[in-house]
Amino acid sequence: MIYKKIIKGGSILGSLLLSLIFILSIAFFIKNASHQFPDEHRVSYETGFANQMSLADKRTQVIKYGKSQKLNRPQFYFSIRPSHYPKMTHKILPLREQKAVRKLLLDNIPGKLILSWREKVIHQLDSLPQNKAAFLINLLQSSSRKELSQNLRLASKGGVNLPRESETLVTAKAGFTFPTLHWHGSQNQWHLAGKNFLFGNWGVSRIDGQAVSSKIFSALPYTLFINGAAIILLFLTAILLGSWWVRSKNRPGVQISRQIAYFLYVMPLFWLSALAIAFLTQPTGIFPLSSGMESKLDYSHYLLPLLCIWLSSFGYLSRMFEDKLRSEWSKPYIQLAQHRGIPQRKLLFSYALPNAIIPIITLLGAAFPALVSGSLIIEVLFNIPGMGRLIWWSLQEQDWPVVFNVILIIGFFAWLGRWGADQWSRYLDPRMKWTDP
Repeated sequence: MIYKKIIKGGSILGSLLLSLIFILSIAFFIKNASHQFPDEHRVSYETGFANQMSLADKRTQVIKYGKSQKLNRPQFYFSIRPSHYPKMTHKILPLREQKAVRKLLLDNIPGKLILSWREKVIHQLDSLPQNKAAFLINLLQSSSRKELSQNLRLASKGGVNLPRESETLVTAKAGFTFPTLHWHGSQNQWHLAGKNFLFGNWGVSRIDGQAVSSKIFSALPYTLFINGAAIILLFLTAILLGSWWVRSKNRPGVQISRQIAYFLYVMPLFWLSALAIAFLTQPTGIFPLSSGMESKLDYSHYLLPLLCIWLSSFGYLSRMFEDKLRSEWSKPYIQLAQHRGIPQRKLLFSYALPNAIIPIITLLGAAFPALVSGSLIIEVLFNIPGMGRLIWWSLQEQDWPVVFNVILIIGFFAWLGRWGADQWSRYLDPRMKWTDP
């Protein structure tokens, strides 16, 4: 017995760990894929420097910004590269120049020659006037032999003294090399991102400089309230309405309610919400509409959004529960219980319902991340300052520190909802064992 509990606990922890690693990897990939290194204007805005600084000074500020964002660290614990690749290409900043160096390496130019040439070009950069410095920056951003050759000719015509390796760089080729494993240790971007997330160090917003954790935790209660209430209401409605449809069979009221539920389900949520705002909100309607500037919303601000979510979803859940309950109702164990004279109400709630409710639990478990992500359409249209509106604004403004951490939190709640649904299903149906595939 103790051994089984240990195995069960280990399975839970292992599942959580693997899910967290997977979620972190996906969010990290999205962050790196969407992260464009800022140009001089954005760096000047974020660091408080004027745009009139020289190209060399702007490049220096871009490098400082990149180091502050830990972009000069390797992306993972190890990397496998051809042996002519230098180990420390990740330390090259700005990222545009790092990308250019990697493309030159793919062009089979020896890495040591590239780094030696870059050091001499950068050493010259600070001592040249603005017009000549532009030639060297173009050289540092060259990403192919052809582009490098063209920029070298332009720099030479512009009166720039080039390092002796410049001509050799265009023609040099590395010989055949075997892949080499480079170990970078724990000081890598993936490790630091996971560590910062687990310890609540989520960084600051790129838009207003607020702590990301502060923005998320201020938006979270609104989303938890409205989506938590919607899930509970939908769950109860599905059970009550689905049971009524099964017990009442084909009465006129059942047929009418079914058609209404189908009509509301196929109606797009944004259209239903827009109609509700147009006809049911003040000053002509009875429901208040948030302006988005209130420090605290009254409960009445949640009624209409909650009604829209419920109207657009209850028909599908009720229909699913009805089909499952009708299937259970026709099974032999129900017929045997009827022959034994067990009352119909007890048959419904004690025998058929625990088995029929399992698909609803699974579906609501899958919808559990909505408690965090929120209904984006609802929160944007009704000006509710929850997680959905926060994600929408952050994506529009490319506020990636906020987006990155919200994705991680949603992923964790997705795992939690799925795990909770599995546990509840096993409790209702003891035949579902932990070791089942």
